[in-house]
Amino acid sequence: MTISGWMLALALAVQTAPQAAPPVDRQRAPDTVDDIAVTGVNAEAVNAFVGELLEPARLGRNAGQIARWNDPLCVRVIGGEPDVNTRLGEQIADAFRSLGAPLEEGYCRKPNVMVVIADNAGGFARVVTQRYSNRLFGMRRQDMAEFANPARPVRWQHRTRTTAIRRSAAATMVAANLQGSKDAAAADLPNSRLSLSTAEEIDRALIVIDPRRLDNVPSRGLAAYVAFAVMLDLPQLPDVVGADTILNLFAPGGPTELTAWDRALVAGVYAVGVGQPFTNQESQITRDMRRSLVDAALTPPAP
Repeated sequence: MTISGWMLALALAVQTAPQAAPPVDRQRAPDTVDDIAVTGVNAEAVNAFVGELLEPARLGRNAGQIARWNDPLCVRVIGGEPDVNTRLGEQIADAFRSLGAPLEEGYCRKPNVMVVIADNAGGFARVVTQRYSNRLFGMRRQDMAEFANPARPVRWQHRTRTTAIRRSAAATMVAANLQGSKDAAAADLPNSRLSLSTAEEIDRALIVIDPRRLDNVPSRGLAAYVAFAVMLDLPQLPDVVGADTILNLFAPGGPTELTAWDRALVAGVYAVGVGQPFTNQESQITRDMRRSLVDAALTPPAP
């Protein structure tokens, strides 16, 4: 049975604000021009944001990498009323599109993103950790404990895998020559401190929503939150208090849509070169994110 089938069976079993612009000084002489001041992005804040939300998959900071999706996303929502499932699924897909994620259009026959709306979200999460401790969690006890507890509006878990990096014919031939192999197709570049021959991919994501803890947040805000959590292999309980991110959707006055920081982080993760150790990827993403945030600050808002 596929993971989507397991999730559906389990679900059925367990379910018994930007600041206002300053006022214009109309007394100022018309021939004067205000100086334009560009405020730089706080580098420490960006470093802290990236460091909190990104972590290496399984193998640690030196050998591990940042896991990303490589296949089109196929999302299915179950557990709620049919119209709720359909509407939320469409809104999540819209949020994916806004982030540039490839989608499998039409009816999702084999979902790789399963969103479960569970009235007894805690009970459902505990059953998942017990039944799929290896297949979904890789027997990582800390991940299982954090997924099951504490109670919160939305939980997530990704399943990742290590894959060989697809190389061009020229790169394969170079690898064969370096290794003295006559079989170019089987040859691969060796791992080093600067380059790895493998990449980490996300191939499944499970999202569990507790409808009793949504606090009347807008459905599109919830969809944006879910999409952000799906796109990145986030830690279970990130500390983002005070940060400008959709992950603060449930905090008083929190954003209800993807922020410039969210978009810059996702863009950086999916632009970074594969085959690099985590520390190199993290540094590159941090640099790209700073540039993106500066560009966003200099871009005038759409009319």
